[in-house]
Amino acid sequence: MLPRPADTPQEARRLLINILSERGRVRPRDLGVSRAYFYQLRHGLRPIPDHILIKLLELARGGFWRLALLVVFCWR
Repeated sequence: MLPRPADTPQEARRLLINILSERGRVRPRDLGVSRAYFYQLRHGLRPIPDHILIKLLELARGGFWRLALLVVFCWR
């Protein structure tokens, strides 16, 4: 059974968005947010909401998908 997005801690969400953005897999436009808001999400100035987490998981592909699953589901 997969955990709900609400059960994923902010530290895991932040790690996931930073990994995907540093590898060029996700940009602010992909998430439907501004560059300023994206910066705030990446640096912990704003919490990452559930709908952004779901988009991040949808954008993770290949080896990044396995990494995303490890980060989100094993972070406890």
